[in-house]
Amino acid sequence: MHPTNSQYPPDGASSTFSNPARWKTTWGIGVVCLLLCNNLFKQSSAQEPPVKTDRTGRGQGETLYRDDAPEKRSAGSPEPQIFTLPSVADLENSEPSILDRTELSAAFSSAGQAFQRQAWEEAAAHYRRISRSCAGSLLALECDYMAIQADWQRREPNCSSNVVKWLENAQSYRSKNPGKTLRKLDGWVNQSQRMLAQWDRANQKCEQAEQRLRALLQLEDCHRDPILAWPEEVIQPSTLWLELGLMHARQQKKWNDAIPCLTQAIRLGGLSAENQCAAQSELANCHIANGDWNQAAESLRELQHILESPEGEALGEIAQPWKIRLGLLQYRWKKAQGDLLVAAEALKPAVEIALASHPETVLLYELALALLEAKENATADTVLLEVVHRDPASQFAIEARIRLAKHQADSGNWKETCELLDEAIEKGCPESMKG
Repeated sequence: MHPTNSQYPPDGASSTFSNPARWKTTWGIGVVCLLLCNNLFKQSSAQEPPVKTDRTGRGQGETLYRDDAPEKRSAGSPEPQIFTLPSVADLENSEPSILDRTELSAAFSSAGQAFQRQAWEEAAAHYRRISRSCAGSLLALECDYMAIQADWQRREPNCSSNVVKWLENAQSYRSKNPGKTLRKLDGWVNQSQRMLAQWDRANQKCEQAEQRLRALLQLEDCHRDPILAWPEEVIQPSTLWLELGLMHARQQKKWNDAIPCLTQAIRLGGLSAENQCAAQSELANCHIANGDWNQAAESLRELQHILESPEGEALGEIAQPWKIRLGLLQYRWKKAQGDLLVAAEALKPAVEIALASHPETVLLYELALALLEAKENATADTVLLEVVHRDPASQFAIEARIRLAKHQADSGNWKETCELLDEAIEKGCPESMKG
């Protein structure tokens, strides 16, 4: 959460009322700000940005942008930052070239309202218009930051280069204002650097992402590009450790590097219930991959405890994929103990949840593959059909049709077999699977 304007004194505030020549102007600006306050009173402050995960809650790589609504978001996408009210000093120190003071306040209100209703393009346009009116000020930095947040949500192709440019401007602002400590600006800088780390990961530049995260944690031997702004303090270290651990595990498959990062994230505390699920789930996965069965069992117990806690229950729909993931991990753990029948029992609750909720397609398909492995073919076919119906054009649905066609052929249902294969080819069946 970023501090509000009340947490730092606006520049020049102490001398404004000691100067009679400026009193009348300041009073007028104050009235405008009070009116704006009344319009924006119900704005909520941003919460801890969740760590980015892929569509499964584990899986290969990451989805860079957030596709779901805020109330159904998966752990990991950067939480949009709710704008803060410009202070009297912000308005007073700006140099309007397009908007006067009243128009500036109205535009700021319109930008915030557009952001809240997720009209990203409109919000970005409003914020950039304000920024042009007060170039070089802290308010301009804030508006450019909010515009970038809107760009991120609407998949703007130049988003990463805009983030880099913003960090350069933030560093320039700091160099022109030496000795000024602004926790608010530090929060924006931290979030922007995290966005770049996620961008690097999505583009398979894991080494760059790792260096950026290590620099944010201020670890030894880390490198900070002096052209860019960096937070002066380590902000939300548990979240940064979690991001580093998830990258080591999911994309790099470096289980032994991931385990201490995830353990440190949990030890430091302060993670949301959703991020705790991400940490324990991935920790269990790493221990299973290493064959450390006792440690894996402990992580699975912790994951189940979180999901059954009041905090876990409060997640609502967001908890459902983690419950499915828990079932899949329990299946892998029990299968490793040598009893496939007992292992298959762990999948039954996961199937019920998956059919009654709306998990990501890849997680649903992974559940179907586990059922096939456990020789639960009838249930597997039910889940495969759900994959086809819910996301018919996806690669997972194409593969599901081919698997269903094989089962139909084994049963002598040639008409159904041909229909499924024709659909798979029509949707873009890979050449490698046509044989």
